[in-house]
Amino acid sequence: MQIVSSYGVEMKKKNIPLRATLDIFRQAVSYLIPVYAETWEELSEIRNPQKRFNAAEHLVHETKKNHARFAFDRHFPKMPSYLRRAAIQHALGAVSSYQTRFGLWEKGELKGKPKLVCENHAMPVFYRDVMYKEAEYGEDVAYLKLFDGREWKWFQVKLLHTDMEYLRKKWSGKKASAPTLEKKHHTYFCLLYTSDAADEEDSGDLGRCRTNKKKKKSRIAMG
Repeated sequence: MQIVSSYGVEMKKKNIPLRATLDIFRQAVSYLIPVYAETWEELSEIRNPQKRFNAAEHLVHETKKNHARFAFDRHFPKMPSYLRRAAIQHALGAVSSYQTRFGLWEKGELKGKPKLVCENHAMPVFYRDVMYKEAEYGEDVAYLKLFDGREWKWFQVKLLHTDMEYLRKKWSGKKASAPTLEKKHHTYFCLLYTSDAADEEDSGDLGRCRTNKKKKKSRIAMG
């Protein structure tokens, strides 16, 4: 069992299109869920997670060497590749979970026939360098690639000074994760750092730290 602790930094959102970015990302996930439900029979035959992911992406993303079966690119033009892949991963997870629950229901091991729900509250991952950039050491800002309603642009995001000071003092040297957006009580947080062995004192400070026990999972390469 792997123990993972994450620390969230409060974002002081001012004139940055977080809502538009969330909307377009969730619309992408909602589009992909029925696509993968329709093609699950062929996808489920691919046992290797990375190969299944690649096959799922080929279904929706057009390249010079690949003719996509579904018109995802037309509905979501110029979506950054890493964000598209995060949406694909969310959608595959949703369909896989539904298929598992449906199988249990058919065996009589689950009450109530499960429904495939396309509406979602997925939060995007901002992969470093391509979707997220750090500022100079000591600065309480970061840079996120966001959707402004027309195109994807880099925006400077101000971060709460006390959170950043806490990270600089307590989490220096810990493993940096791909930042994930999170929302609590109308406030946006960006989960910036993870550690496999966070100190107990970290988990109580500021209420930003969260410790989870996770089973080791297969990693899907996003690059």
